[in-house]
Parts: sequence; structure tokens; C-alpha cells
Amino acid sequence: MRRGPLEVAVKDYVLLSGEYRQICDLTILTGGGRLLHFEDRAPYTMRAAMQIYRPR
Repeated sequence: MRRGPLEVAVKDYVLLSGEYRQICDLTILTGGGRLLHFEDRAPYTMRAAMQIYRPR
């Protein structure tokens, strides 16, 4: 499913460069964006809706 920056949460998976990566932490940015932190990748600035996988 696609979710915007205000809808993502820690432990969601984000599709980046063809791979799903789990969000370990996130920081709120001015203007409604989020800085997503991962264990195995540099932080990523999310400003638009992206493909997200949320385990149940």
C-alpha cells in the first residue's frame, strides 16, 4: 500500500532501491516530511507517498 509521510511508523517497511527496509526510528521534519532511519542504510528523507509494507 502507499502511505504518506504522516502515516508511516517505526517497524514499517519502505520500498527503497527495489528492497524493503525496516524503519528503526524516524524524525519529524518541518513541512510534514519525515527523516527515516534504518539499521543498514543511511537516513532517507520522505516527503511524498511511498510503497509501504506494515506487518500485522
